[in-house]
Order: sequence, then structure tokens, then C-alpha cells
Amino acid sequence: MRSSNRNNNHLKSDADKTKKKYFCLLFVCIFGVIAVIFVLVHSTNRTPATLTPTELYPLKCTYNGSFTETQSIKALTNCTNKYAEYSVGKRNSYVVLYNYVTSSKRFNCEESVTYVTHADFTFLDNLGPLLEKWNGPISLAMHAPGTDFYKTVESIAYLRRCTSQVAELVTFHLFFLEDHAPNEIPHPSFIANMTYNCSTNPPFENVDRKDMYVSKHSLIYPINVGRNVARVSAETYYVFTSDIELYPSPNVIPQFLNLIAACDYKMLPYKPVVFVLHIFEIEKGYDVPTNKTDLIRLLKRGTVIRFHQNICSVCHTIPEFDEWAQANETSELQIFTLGKRTGKYYHWEPIYIGTNAEPLYDERLSWEGMKDKVVQGYELCLRNYTFFVLDNAFLVHKPGIKKSDPEKNKWRKRFSSVAAVAKVAPPFPHRRYSTRPTCHSISSTSVVKFDRTIIELLGTPSLFVLRCQ
Repeated sequence: MRSSNRNNNHLKSDADKTKKKYFCLLFVCIFGVIAVIFVLVHSTNRTPATLTPTELYPLKCTYNGSFTETQSIKALTNCTNKYAEYSVGKRNSYVVLYNYVTSSKRFNCEESVTYVTHADFTFLDNLGPLLEKWNGPISLAMHAPGTDFYKTVESIAYLRRCTSQVAELVTFHLFFLEDHAPNEIPHPSFIANMTYNCSTNPPFENVDRKDMYVSKHSLIYPINVGRNVARVSAETYYVFTSDIELYPSPNVIPQFLNLIAACDYKMLPYKPVVFVLHIFEIEKGYDVPTNKTDLIRLLKRGTVIRFHQNICSVCHTIPEFDEWAQANETSELQIFTLGKRTGKYYHWEPIYIGTNAEPLYDERLSWEGMKDKVVQGYELCLRNYTFFVLDNAFLVHKPGIKKSDPEKNKWRKRFSSVAAVAKVAPPFPHRRYSTRPTCHSISSTSVVKFDRTIIELLGTPSLFVLRCQ
């Protein structure tokens, strides 16, 4: 009896051990499957796989021509047309006259790229040279408080009458603080039909800023209000948010549309993306170069320098610049390389072609305080944007090399955006996006961390960190 019970106990013990063994094996198998799925998904999100940048770039695509470029972009973007109509709105304390004076030519969303910019009337001498290079739609937001409003209106009327393509291609939006509104606002149709004697000097020429309303009332220049007003008002899907004193190389629009039509499918793993142009300054008295070959020749002579090289070189340091400068010019627009706003590039303030899907610029920051694009750049990093750097296209500032002059800029210290960004950047973007340790605002003091796994995969410096963590 005892022997029989002992045998039964042994059998039961062996069965329990077998069950535990199978349970452990099942657990290991399930865990293994989950681990494999996790690795596959995680590696898929890390773009690209194990190819080095030199194998990937320049990214060349050939458009097959089965559709027109614009038909392809319409299908790729699924954009809808939104034609300019006059309206009055508010942005915080600012009154905005959207589409106050519209261009005579309307654009479907897919057929062009809108140059988005801002100014006050004293900068309108740049509009002619800009149009000559851009040759496409421009959305221009103008700060026009108080009596400056009337000088702005006169300047618009002059340009529409006397400067080629302004009436056809430029749409003007005017904005001002509610407490500094003009006494009277003429109807847009009155402005559009104004005539001007083109033999007289332009209203925006030889203006003493001390005599302007903004100076007499110590008003700041709300640069980001202007950027946002002009951008959201653009008729086209693709927008190029830039400054009115930056002149692009010719033929950017058709070349960019061809690039999108040909290469969009190759860009999918990298999205969201924007398309960055190199920026330069040129000495006064020289013509702005119109092609990369001439640009690089002048760069080697020292006649051309990188943008803000003497003021804030880290703000416009672009990955692979030396390689870009050594690469020969070609007839097509190409994606030369890519980068992220991380590591040594966390100060980067790129000027790029994008869409209205990108974060708006923080309107609490002003031109006087500088660093006015840093919060938007921080948000782009938090959203894991890839910056495609374009070849054979560039921007050149209005002739005249900028010099660092601490004494001259002392007055701007009271407007310093550093303190403002410290309040704005954290926590506001964090409320909208998840935190990424490698993304840094201007207020960050911690040492930048790199994604070592990606660096090891690519075998390249930190500029090719492909993902903010």
C-alpha cells in the first residue's frame, strides 16, 4: 500500500514538473515572439536601416512623366484649394487684415510654392529683387500700426503700379495692435485701384525710423505674428517661410515640384520632413549669384560667407556643409543630405520649404529679443522632423556683410528672448508632445545625449543622428 502511494506521488510530481517545463517553454516562446516583433517594429522606425549616408545621398529620383508634376502633387498631398478673400481677424492683441490687397493671379494648392514673409514698409525695396528671383506667389504680412498704416498703403500702391509682377503675384496682409489701430481703414478695393506717379521717389525710400509711429510709441516688431499670418494665408500647399531680405536662387519652384513628384515615395520613411536651403551673405557692391558654381567661387574668394557667420554661426551650421560646397552643380534639385535638430545642431534655425502642418512660430517672441525661431525649432525636434538639405538651391541675403556689434545691440538686451524662451519652451511644447531627451530649447543646460545605437549603425558623426530619442 505504502509502495503504491509512493509511486503515485512520484508520478504526480513528474507530471507537475512536466507541466512547469511546458509552461516555461510556452512563456519563453511568447516572450521571444513579442521581443522579435518589438525589435522589428523598432528597427523599422529607425530610418534608414544600416546603410551609410554616402550610400543614400544625394537622393536621386527620375520623374517618369506619366502625369504632369502638379497632377502628381495633387494626388500625393490630397490638398484642397483655398483662394484668398479679404477678412478681418485677431491674433492675441493684434488685429489682422487678411488678404487686404490680393494678387490678381490665383493659385491652385498644388501648382506652386508660396514665399511667405513679413516686413514693415521700410523693407519694401527688397520686394522687386525677391520677385525677380522667386517668380511665384508671395504672401507678405506687414506690421502697420497707427500712422505707419498710411505709409504702408501708399507703398503698396506704388509697388503695384511701378514694380513688375507685384500686382500679379503678391498678396498683402496688414496687422497692428488693437490699441494702435489707424484712425481709418480704407476698403481694399480703394487700395487696389490707387494710382501712383512712378517718376517720384517710393514712399519707403530714405525713411528716418525715428519719425515712424513704431519708434515714437516704442513698439516691438512682432516678427512671429507676421510669419504666422503670412503662412496660414498662403494659397498653395507648400510654403517657404523666409525673410524679405533673403533672395533665392532662380527656378526653385519648378525644380522643387519636380523633386516632390519624383521622390515623395522615397521620403515616406523619414516623414515628417522639411526641405532646408543653405543661406549666405555677400559683400556690398556685388551682384547676388544665381547659380551654385558662381556662389562657391565667391565663397572661396571670401566675397561670400555663411549666413550670420559673424553673429551666430551655430544658428545656421548645416550638416555636411564642406561636402556640399565641394559637390559640383547639377541641373536638378536634389536632396544632398539630412539632419536633425539634435547634438551640435540643437541651436539650428533652418529656413525651409514646408507646409502648414508644421508648428506655428511662437508669437510671444519678438525680433528685438532674437532667438525668435528657437521654440518652433524645439517643437520640430519633439515631433521628430527630418531636415532634408537641398543641393543646387540656396538663399543670399541682400548685399552687405553683417558684423557683430555688441555696443550697437545693447538696447536689445531688455527684450532678450532667452528668459522668454525659458518660460515658453518648457513646459508649453511638452504639453503638446512627448519629451525627447536629445531635444533642447535655448534654456537647456544639460549635456546633449546622442543616440549611440544609430551612430554605431551608421559609423558617422553625430550630425547623422536620425532620431531624437
